[in-house]
Amino acid sequence: MYQRANGTWCDTLPQGKGKPHKFFYGKTKAEVKQKIADWKLKQETGILVSDALDEWFDSRQGQVTEETLFNYSSPVRRLKDAFGDKPLKELQASEIQALISSMVAKRFSRSAISTTVMIMSMTFNHFIVKPDSGISFNPCTACKIPSSVKNSKRDLPSREAIERVKAGLDLPFGLFPFLLMYTGCRRGEALALTDKDIFDDHISISKTLLWLHGESIIKQPKTHSSNRDIVLLPPLKEALPQFTGYLFSDDGGRTPLTQSMFQQRWQEYCLAAGLAHSRGICKLPGGQTRTMYDYDICPHQLRHEFATICFDADLDAKDAADLLGHASERTTREVYTHIQESRRSASAAKLIDYVTKTY
Repeated sequence: MYQRANGTWCDTLPQGKGKPHKFFYGKTKAEVKQKIADWKLKQETGILVSDALDEWFDSRQGQVTEETLFNYSSPVRRLKDAFGDKPLKELQASEIQALISSMVAKRFSRSAISTTVMIMSMTFNHFIVKPDSGISFNPCTACKIPSSVKNSKRDLPSREAIERVKAGLDLPFGLFPFLLMYTGCRRGEALALTDKDIFDDHISISKTLLWLHGESIIKQPKTHSSNRDIVLLPPLKEALPQFTGYLFSDDGGRTPLTQSMFQQRWQEYCLAAGLAHSRGICKLPGGQTRTMYDYDICPHQLRHEFATICFDADLDAKDAADLLGHASERTTREVYTHIQESRRSASAAKLIDYVTKTY
């Protein structure tokens, strides 16, 4: 160890044949020694799962779309919560399988569980091919999602919820669910709308809003079929205000809503409309608390309500697919089938209830 001309201290360690020495700097000898000890410990334990996930996530930048990166964010957070402080090379298949079982118990869809395991698996593969990573096996290959777990279909909104949306137009943010119901827009498509997209007889959909690392990003829709014109139905036409810029904004139309702004507005709207109910208090780090809510409706269900309107208007599945921006007519037919099955189940339940009470 030696003292440099600027007064700081420095020491070096060899890293192996053909590699340059590792330099450590500090204001004191003790600081340099501590940095060396920390580095040696890290070399012994290997990279932590949290850091490994970050490195894998960064490696996907430019390789996949921003929307895909956004969709990775939630599973990455879930994996960090479960294994973040554990060395990657010590993570066992049994622990990953336990996470799968936990997600099954919490009724996550098969798609959500599969994406979480896929990301963990890709992270292992990322390090397996890196020299001196200490990772030579991917434990995810031994993990299985129970065959009983199905990809759940989101329930259609209840008639009571739809009536509350209709009656809640004048509530703060009430226009947002009202617009989704009468256009079938996806959430991001609606939040990206400006005065330039709305005409006397139709709404032009040509962009969508994404949130990535806290930033709002306007981009082209994922598929060509998402670019479409939607008829401007009379109830919505009457409800639309005069505005400039973004229809849904917190600064007079200059910029779209951020993710936190949207979440706050949606929660306040649902509470005011009687579409949200407290399910208890959640304790946060630092002794703070937060009220958790169950919602009777979500934005995507209102898109399904528009599909229901198309179904009841006897629109052909191909024509409805054009309005909804489905890449395949098959997707619309599946939605139509889901509507029929849901109504059949509801009718059966009503009949059973009537017979039980009457006979």
